Amino acid sequence: MDRPLVLYVPYLYRLYADDDRLLYVGVSGNLVERLRKHSHRPPHGKAWYGQVAYCTVEAFPSMGLALNAEREAIRVERPLYNIRSAVARGA
Repeated sequence: MDRPLVLYVPYLYRLYADDDRLLYVGVSGNLVERLRKHSHRPPHGKAWYGQVAYCTVEAFPSMGLALNAEREAIRVERPLYNIRSAVARGA
């Protein structure tokens, strides 16, 4: 049986509310599956996912570069639901 070719591409994604508030920044090599996991009901999904209006995506040549970009985006942009940025805000 022939299987489709699946290319592993590290993506940095940002999830936004309809008022353009940045909700979450993440990295995944399988973006569709990761977003599907976010969309499940708790405890396996995220309670805030219903606020997501749109997503932006950047592809990176390596996971290391994507992870570095994610850390910097969380530090600088302080998304509402990333734990590290929520702790920095005192939430």
